[in-house]
Amino acid sequence: MVSRLMPRHSAIMFDVGAAGIRLCQVKGRGAQITISDSLQIDLHPREERGEDTECSADVGRLVSLVMQGRFTGNRVGLILSPPDAYFHALRVPQSVLGCPPNQIRDALAWEIARETRTEAGDLEVRYWPLPTGHREGLNVMAVALPTERARTWVREFAEHHFDLRHLDVSPRALARAVLWQRKIGPEEIWAIVDIGLRRAAITVLMGDTPIYIRTTPIASDDWTRRLKQGFDVPYGEAEELKRSTAIAACGRGAHPAVSDDMSVDPGEVSTVVFGLLRESLDNLVREINMCISYALESYPDRVAGQIYLAGGGSQLGGLADYLALQLGLDTVSIRVAPNDTDVRAEAAAAIGAAILDLEAN
Repeated sequence: MVSRLMPRHSAIMFDVGAAGIRLCQVKGRGAQITISDSLQIDLHPREERGEDTECSADVGRLVSLVMQGRFTGNRVGLILSPPDAYFHALRVPQSVLGCPPNQIRDALAWEIARETRTEAGDLEVRYWPLPTGHREGLNVMAVALPTERARTWVREFAEHHFDLRHLDVSPRALARAVLWQRKIGPEEIWAIVDIGLRRAAITVLMGDTPIYIRTTPIASDDWTRRLKQGFDVPYGEAEELKRSTAIAACGRGAHPAVSDDMSVDPGEVSTVVFGLLRESLDNLVREINMCISYALESYPDRVAGQIYLAGGGSQLGGLADYLALQLGLDTVSIRVAPNDTDVRAEAAAAIGAAILDLEAN
């Protein structure tokens, strides 16, 4: 009885992105879950980065951030997104699915290695079952990453006296953040569009299960570069313009109307921003529509529900309204508001992963 009254703490979950670092730990007392502590460190881009620049988990820096908060314990977890983790929907014989989990993982590793031309022994694989009834017979979603990378993270955290216990993936973490506060039917098809600095990941789910995951090069960094070129301003000014301006889907198109002193009429800035970003936004619409259409074709007689936006790019003003208009589906930015504190969409994955960890223990 006493143990049920004592709070349980999740691992400290890290979501490391190119534009920021998010930390979260939740605690549960009985059926109630609240945030124990969270940190959001923004790495606002003020200058252009190389196209091949990627984020990496600097364990020393992550540990120092933990020391700045009021976190409990030394159990930690990392949230992985492409390209750190890659996803494969597979058709696995029922005879294999009846084997112990370690044998299933070995079988999936061989299949993924064949598709990716790698060595099965070099892959760490986890999986979850897909809903029954897929038109193509796919029944498992597998996620893989190089084994040596995982071992390196474990070793580096151990050197700082932290125990890396969990490697979660952003599609599952984001889904849990949504499902924490909203009820979604088990057969409803819905989507999460996670727009990061370098790419966007589109996850289509049925109920609480990710059934299709696709990445695209559409990204907030590209939007900033388009504004930089269109307005002929430094990258940092273009970034600020993107953050402060809501797109307006009307008007004269992609060319700014300027006065004699070369300044842009403030009344037209929103229209100009939309014109400069329209090609990329229309590509995003097509990608989302293709993913949802594929899911509806794979599972006939299902109904499409809401679209949720996550990641820093989701904060582009007017984006949700534009996608809703183009797709004909209600579109909202993920807002997680525990403890009467509104948390931005960028932190949703860290919160969702922490909740998953707490519920698993």
